[in-house]
Parts: sequence; structure tokens; C-alpha cells
Amino acid sequence: MLDEGQVERYKDELIQIRRLFHRYPELANEETKTAEYVEEYLKNCGLKVVTGLAGTGLIGILKGSDGPTIAFRTDMDALPIEEENDVSYHSLHPNIMHACGHDGHLAVTLVTAKILSTMKDKIKGNVIFIFQPAEEDLPEGGAKRLIEDGKKILSSVDAIFGFHFWPSLPTGVVAASDEAMMAAGDIFEVYFSGKGSHGANPHESSDVLMMVCDAVLSLTGITLREIEPGIQATVSVGAIKGGESANVLPSNAFIKGTTRYVHDFLKKKFPETIERVLEGICKSYNGGFKMDYQYGYPILKNNPKMAGLVRESAKSVRSVSKVIHDPNPALACEDFARFLEKIPGSYFWVGTQNSNDGIENHLHSPRFDLDESALVIAVEVYLSICSKFILE
Repeated sequence: MLDEGQVERYKDELIQIRRLFHRYPELANEETKTAEYVEEYLKNCGLKVVTGLAGTGLIGILKGSDGPTIAFRTDMDALPIEEENDVSYHSLHPNIMHACGHDGHLAVTLVTAKILSTMKDKIKGNVIFIFQPAEEDLPEGGAKRLIEDGKKILSSVDAIFGFHFWPSLPTGVVAASDEAMMAAGDIFEVYFSGKGSHGANPHESSDVLMMVCDAVLSLTGITLREIEPGIQATVSVGAIKGGESANVLPSNAFIKGTTRYVHDFLKKKFPETIERVLEGICKSYNGGFKMDYQYGYPILKNNPKMAGLVRESAKSVRSVSKVIHDPNPALACEDFARFLEKIPGSYFWVGTQNSNDGIENHLHSPRFDLDESALVIAVEVYLSICSKFILE
């Protein structure tokens, strides 16, 4: 299909594109400039482009002769994080950063489209390139809306693939599981209420902030005593708001958190258990609460046949040093899971950890970065997948 050096010749372009997106990150549902660049790039490659999907999303279509249609999906949004890396391609937008590798995902998918466009006469089928907004926008996410807006195009897709650069794995390692690979991610918000008072008279109050403190400790401990040891799940509280003055015990407060799980039974158990724990705490302080529990992304479960095809494809790539069949599932969530509910496919991880160069910070860290040699590996795996489906 390809001579061994063909993708390597695109390495500089891959790095250039990735760093461009890194300098100009955009938050979920605000990826306007990103989408404009993607549209122009795809059109210059000769692809048909459909825009305005889920707001800023778009799809590029590369048509060959008769045959199956496969899709590759990438995410476009950045995070509200202030970058701490001292690099030439540092984010130019305050408190916005590509701290989850989506800049690299974009570069890989665009260059894959470009390479395939030069081989159009060898394509026996069609390739659809999905550029999705708002992957970070839990609990709604962009995938759900894009699937609805693009349902006419997606109805013809026979298989779909996506990947994530993965800092827990060294560069050169690829992983794809037949089982649950990434967690479901739900969001809960709890509003506490009670009687406020002067800070000098706590006995006259419901002490809402003590309710909050007990709730945070008890909720984050649910997995220790309510769930069988060995089952991967977590409850985390990420936001607390309550009170403004040192000598006023407030009458209300607020917390926001997330549950993560890779077993279906916890979808029902978590909200029920959280509700029960909160009832006990609030009653003991003579206060009350209201909870809003929102289901988010489902558990990401690959089609076993497609996951096997990814592993087989990765093994044929010279730059891949190891392929993992059964990686431990991650409690991070990913709305690519919504595509997998509709279309047979597989998600996989591409290692990007390089401790020799100091590239070992994890996703959503203000110091997250990519080993850019992994960009070439990801393109090669994508093209190897194509060779199994649509390339002569």
C-alpha cells in the first residue's frame, strides 16, 4: 500500500499543523477558527465538506469506487486550563489549552485525509472524516448532536474508528480492548439548604458548610464500602461553593461532581446511593438538599471484531513496538462511545509518553504535551486500517 518512508515525509507537516492548533485553542462549541482551517484543508485535498453539524462540526467525504464506507472521527475542542509549558508553540489564548491532545488528533486526521486523497484511484469504497466539537462538554457532549445532524451521511458508514493519544503508554505502544475500554461519565449537582446564622452562634444554624464537608468525604468514599473491591469506579467532587464572609454561616451551598464506572449496574446504583448518603447527612444537621443527577457519556465498548482489526493493523506498522490486547479500562470518559452505539467500530490508544524528553504529564495537566513522533505512528495505523477495508 505505502512505501515505508511515505508517512515519514509528512512528519514536518504533522508537527506544523499540531502546533498551529496548539497555539490557537478553542473551547467546546467555540471551535470556529479550527473548523474554518479544517474545511479549507480538506477542500484543498479535493474532499467534499459538509459543515454546520452540531454547531461547529463538519464532515469530509472522500469518494472512491464501489465498496464499503469507513469513518474516522476526531475531536476539536480545548480545555479551560492555563498552560504552564515553556515551549515555542505555547497557547496564545489565556486560560485555554489543548491539554488533552486534540490538537494532535486533528493533525493526524487531516494528514491521513491528505495522503488518501493522493491515492484516490486505489480506494475501493469511501472514507468519511468526522470533526466533532465539544468532546469535553460533559454531560451532553458534541457526538450526540453530530450523530443527529449527520445521520443521513452516517447511515452509510460500515465501520468507524477513533483514537486518543495516551500519556500512560510509551511512544510506540498501541492498545485496543475487546471489553469496556473507557468509563461512563455522569455529572451530579447538589444544592444544600438550611438555617444560616452569625459565626459566633453556630448552634443557631444548620451549618450548611459542615453538611458540605461531610458530604464530600462520604460521597468520595462510596466506592470503598458500597462497591465490591476490584470493581473500577470512582466518585469525585470537583466544585464547591458556599459562603462569602468569615463571620457568617451561610444558609445554602453547592457542590458539583462526577461518577465514573465501567459496569452497567452502577448506572442505577450510583444516583440511588448518593441520594441515600445525602439524606442521612442533611437530616443530622437539620438541613435539606436537592440533587440533579445527569447521565453523560455511556461506557465505551468496542466491537470485538473491529478491535481485533485495529490490533492486526497496528502490528503491521513498523514504528509500533508493542500492541496491547487487554489494557486496563480508563475511568476517563469519551463520547466516541455514542458512535459505537450506532456503528461497529473501535477506539484505541496511541502511546505518547517519552520520559527521556520529559513528556510524561497526564491528560488535563497544565504541563501536558505530546511526543510528536507519535503523530506519524497514528497516521500509519489509520492507513493500515484502511488497507484492510478500502485500499487495493
